[in-house]
Amino acid sequence: MRLAFLPLTCLALGACGTLRVPDDRPQVGVNYQFERRHACGDGPYKMAMARLSRSSPRLELTQLPPQTRVVKVEMVDLDLLSFDHGGGEATVAQGGSATLPEGALKAWSGPCPPTGADHRYEMRVEARDAQGKSLASGKQVRTCCKQFEAR
Repeated sequence: MRLAFLPLTCLALGACGTLRVPDDRPQVGVNYQFERRHACGDGPYKMAMARLSRSSPRLELTQLPPQTRVVKVEMVDLDLLSFDHGGGEATVAQGGSATLPEGALKAWSGPCPPTGADHRYEMRVEARDAQGKSLASGKQVRTCCKQFEAR
């Protein structure tokens, strides 16, 4: 009789595991803009993986907790999740606000969707203290790169 309840118990517990727990960490403000030089190299826009830009855009970060010493950044193509655009880490002097200059992310591959298409790119930022503990996170989505094609 006890074994009859085992599948139901497993089913119920499995369903509990799929609940999404909200991120209760403070939110970091993230702002950036793509310029032509950040997407598929120089020249007329054309999708060409060999021309991926290695120059990350300037990132403006606000609402960083006071203990923040490092920010970890990654870019995700929401329309092609399997492509790794990388990102990087940068040291910040203190919390509050920080600006990462253009090119600050060393493991960066810029946006490069198919010619004639836009993709949605999410910049994800995580603020960490000196010991690497996660303090806050933030994200911002921008669309690219149809605006760079000749009209």
